[in-house]
Amino acid sequence: MKFRYVNSRGEILDFSEFPYLFQSGDLVKYAWSYDSANNRITNVRREAGEKPFKVGLIPDWSLPYAEKRAALKEAANRLYNVIEYDVVNKTDGRIETDTGSYLPCRIFASEKSDWENPTPYMFNDLTAVSGKNAWITEQDFSFYKSASFKDAAESFLDYAYDYAYDYTSQQIGQVLLNIDHIDTSDFKMTIFGPCSSPRILIAGHPYQVFTSLSQGDYLIVDSRDHTVIKHLSNGTQQDMYDLRGKTNTVFEKIPPGSNAVSWDGSFGFDLTVFLERSEPLWS
Repeated sequence: MKFRYVNSRGEILDFSEFPYLFQSGDLVKYAWSYDSANNRITNVRREAGEKPFKVGLIPDWSLPYAEKRAALKEAANRLYNVIEYDVVNKTDGRIETDTGSYLPCRIFASEKSDWENPTPYMFNDLTAVSGKNAWITEQDFSFYKSASFKDAAESFLDYAYDYAYDYTSQQIGQVLLNIDHIDTSDFKMTIFGPCSSPRILIAGHPYQVFTSLSQGDYLIVDSRDHTVIKHLSNGTQQDMYDLRGKTNTVFEKIPPGSNAVSWDGSFGFDLTVFLERSEPLWS
């Protein structure tokens, strides 16, 4: 398994390529927290936790000595700048794997060794801290507006985002959503205008926001931070939290397995489901 750190402004430290080489660590280790009383286990939960790991800073060994020293200096300064950016800006970066999982975190500690040696290399013992302490894998789905609601020239082409795959006509308005997981999951739902009071049923649960979207507008419902934001075509954002469905919460997590999805077909929407695991997917 390969790892890399990506900070909140997209800067990447690849720990599988020179000059940053992953050495060892507890990135795949986990433990649940729990309470116990009267021979019963209760309140099983994930809590914020530390994940220590070691990275070697090793410049290209084919370089002349002076260039290796310069490359090590540059690598050390860049590592500091990339990980420290998230700490001072109070924003998570993430450790990503080559299997598609990522851990939202910040790197709060660094201990160095071998940096005083004349040979130009060093090791960093880093400590990542994750508030959620769960590895996330995203599963993406796209649902199209019915062709009966569109002009022929527009057919399946007018969305603000590209879709990973197409749905056949019989899938529009009613489909099966297959979530390959063992627990309920947070999600981000993006609904594209034009439409009025869009309503979507997933596993029998209604997700609805009582607002209208014009052509070029879109609405994002995010269950992770309980936000409902309308994005207008002119770039303006509007908070629609108070217009969300309340009797049936619009933030209800998506259940695992095969779920029926239905809507009136008058609009299209994207759905990203965030599958949480105690360890990353294995390669």
